[in-house]
Amino acid sequence: MTTPATTKTSAISPVVLGSGRMKSITYTATKVTGPIGNPPTYQSEIVRYDDAKGSNPTTIGNRDPQTGTITWNENASGRTRKSASHFEKASATQINSVKNDITGNASETAALNASAGQGNQAQGDGDNQSTPSPKSNTKATGGTRTSGFPHLIFPESLDTIDRDILKMTMVKYNPSGFAGGTQGNTASLTSMGKGRDATKTEIGSVMLPVPGGISDTQSVDWGSGTMDPIQAAAASVAMTALQKGLTAGADVATDLAKEAAKNGPDVKKGLASVIAGSATQIGKQALQRGEGMVLNPNMELLFNGPQLRTFGFTFKLSPRSSREAQEVVKIIKFFKQGMSPIRSESNFFLKAPHTFTLKYMMGKGRGEQKYLNKFKECALQNCTVQYTPDGNYNTFTDGIMTSYSLQLTFNELTPVFNDDYGNGSFDAAIGF
Repeated sequence: MTTPATTKTSAISPVVLGSGRMKSITYTATKVTGPIGNPPTYQSEIVRYDDAKGSNPTTIGNRDPQTGTITWNENASGRTRKSASHFEKASATQINSVKNDITGNASETAALNASAGQGNQAQGDGDNQSTPSPKSNTKATGGTRTSGFPHLIFPESLDTIDRDILKMTMVKYNPSGFAGGTQGNTASLTSMGKGRDATKTEIGSVMLPVPGGISDTQSVDWGSGTMDPIQAAAASVAMTALQKGLTAGADVATDLAKEAAKNGPDVKKGLASVIAGSATQIGKQALQRGEGMVLNPNMELLFNGPQLRTFGFTFKLSPRSSREAQEVVKIIKFFKQGMSPIRSESNFFLKAPHTFTLKYMMGKGRGEQKYLNKFKECALQNCTVQYTPDGNYNTFTDGIMTSYSLQLTFNELTPVFNDDYGNGSFDAAIGF
């Protein structure tokens, strides 16, 4: 029997970062909700406070229910992200402190331990077997990184200055399926294409200053189309037959023939020429040569469909310290590994690479920049690294290049639709 889900927040405890003049204290607690579902899982949130009394609670991250890895949100500072291990350790202790209040059996205890990053420490009274999570038939081959990507920031002072940033978050790709939205197995004419699942599993992020030359181009596909009177008549008969039956289609054909007979001699000549051209296989030349005319094509510009947007960014990464140099190298590896396809354990399948969500953020934690465009979930299609952007080969003493140029090309997975902008107040925000 599954224990009803409850929410319990641990006591507040300090997390000490650095030492001496660089020492700082962050007060946190962990808010745990569960057990959820069967097999059970637990959702854990890292909550930050301004002081030990619990002033101004702010959620700064969530722990993965299976691995305990913390995924930070935009409320987490760069120093917090770099000190993830300190917060993971403090949160594990906080989660353990509420264990007796939210677990009722060994499986739930094991699931709670997993959410605290202690998946191999299942505890129980005689039954310490946790329920295994379901495994995919296309399990990734060994060495594949499907989680545990870092949260990187460059330059390291970026979160302390008032400068807008571009936050690029890597997420696990979730196939849309036949019914759209989630991995549905049943095709639906009315639900396909309605959009992807809004639930995304974040597995890492990079924050960089907004580069120059940013733009977006929104396009739809229109093309010229023609339909002469005979084609229009045939289409009318076919549509009526499909919608109302063959008898109704035959009636429409009869009515069209009667209407044509009432028209002037030019219509009769035209029909005769078309019939003659069809019989002799000379096509429209029968009208062109015999009468010096063609059927009215009724040309019109017609909507063919939406187009997907592409975004390109170029970053010049010139580290100013050994620590920043290490961060730059990790950023390059982050994008290269994240965009690479994933081999199945059997090597029989290739799974889609991880995808990305992009956001322009205002400096000093002022939220999303609403005067630039938004993005839908994107695939990283190209990653180009120039190792000598200044034209000369220069390295630091440890071998890291003195400067790198990183060019990224993203392509949105789904088109932008009218309803993505909403129909509420027409406020002064760009939207998509």
